[in-house]
Amino acid sequence: MSIATAIVPSVTLSLPSVSSAASISDSITSRRDNRQAETAAPSTALKRYTEYELRFVMPLALVEQRLDLGSFPSVQILQHYFSRNQIPALRRVAAEALGVPLKELADIEITSARVRRTDRRSPDGTDGPTSYTLDLKGPKGDLKRPGRAEISVPIERAQYERLLALADRGVLSKLRYTIEGAVSVPGIRGGATYPCKAEIDLLQSCGDFVGSSQPACERYNFATIDIEVDSPEAVRHVVAGRHSFAFLKDGALEFGALPEKIQDAFSTRRMAKDGVDDAVRKSLRKLHSHWDANRRA
Repeated sequence: MSIATAIVPSVTLSLPSVSSAASISDSITSRRDNRQAETAAPSTALKRYTEYELRFVMPLALVEQRLDLGSFPSVQILQHYFSRNQIPALRRVAAEALGVPLKELADIEITSARVRRTDRRSPDGTDGPTSYTLDLKGPKGDLKRPGRAEISVPIERAQYERLLALADRGVLSKLRYTIEGAVSVPGIRGGATYPCKAEIDLLQSCGDFVGSSQPACERYNFATIDIEVDSPEAVRHVVAGRHSFAFLKDGALEFGALPEKIQDAFSTRRMAKDGVDDAVRKSLRKLHSHWDANRRA
């Protein structure tokens, strides 16, 4: 079975309309050409394809000490990854589902593709709906150019199951808790606050760790936290600590400020294939040494 036939034409997209999608190619080309310009403003069309978030990592024990995680909504996420050589075919699937010529999406830089199953749960233990998506994502941004291209395609269960047979780059599962919060923006008349959310991810299994009775997050004592906002300016305010997530204080490390080797080791796409390997364990030892030293200080 080819990827092109794995999704039926009835698939829907949470993406821009055809008329707004027509300007994406020019927008992405502009983003590529001006990547080094910190003040370059992204186009309206590009913003609709871009997610803005800032990632932190901290000891799981510290998170559980500061938060009653069971009191927050949660989802169980299972995601299977595709090899990069399959991305062109998946891009064609997305363009067909969107109803636009392939050339209109051709300049969007995609480095990762996956299918995801999400099972929702409420704090009272009630199971919510299960959803399925095909996700195409670009390279991670940085503080100079925060933001990451993301195309998320809602699909039906049958379509998801067809794609599973083609997802050959590993599997990863995690438990995610969501906390609503706010970012404070200083200014005249006391400034303003804008809503945002923190997504706390606890790795359950990945790569060769799949099937273990003990979640990886517990075995290796770490959690990742993504703060999602709606603009690059808001990312910079989060970096400055102008947010409502007090549990991050004195313990959370901003992921983008870590050495590149540690960032690479914690790539979810890499861990889906290689599991919690020597690179991850070595990085965790360094992080725990840092946390232990700060606790003693």
